Amino acid sequence: GSSDLGVVAGEVTAQGIEVIPFSTDRLVLVVPEGHELAHHDRIFLKDALIYPHVGLHDGSTLLQFLRDRVADLGADFSLRIQVFGFESACRMIEAGVGIGILPESSALRYQQTQRIHLIDLYETWASRQRSVVVRELEALPPFGQELVRAICSWGESNHVDHGDLLDEGPDILPPTGDVTT
Repeated sequence: GSSDLGVVAGEVTAQGIEVIPFSTDRLVLVVPEGHELAHHDRIFLKDALIYPHVGLHDGSTLLQFLRDRVADLGADFSLRIQVFGFESACRMIEAGVGIGILPESSALRYQQTQRIHLIDLYETWASRQRSVVVRELEALPPFGQELVRAICSWGESNHVDHGDLLDEGPDILPPTGDVTT
């Protein structure tokens, strides 16, 4: 299949498409309040792998990305449960089912109403560029070009420095920019 436009997180290596960065997000370790790791400000991924994890569903780009990072370490990734969204992941983490690695922008949003704690990762890959990808921006219909402008404008107005709270974006935009197919 094909698409006119996509929103991705991380490096884009495909040829023949335009990549339009609009924001940066970080992956963080999310633990329930009171968890033995909650007193840490930062942690290495390898040190979090001894705990059961809450992960996204098979087929999600974030889960595959994390599986690849764990494989790079030659380690095992213990998934206690898999869910279909960041809110569900945070609810399972809050309930003590496991810990998880999620986009900071989403985790901060759910931290407002849930008893979860965020821990930075000592990993260079934890910082991810979010981008819109198109075959050719000028070839998009006007509404498609306007959508790209709106996403980029949202990214500029909601830029988050690590540790600051991200305001909600327009309802039409995904909260993290992470898209699965």
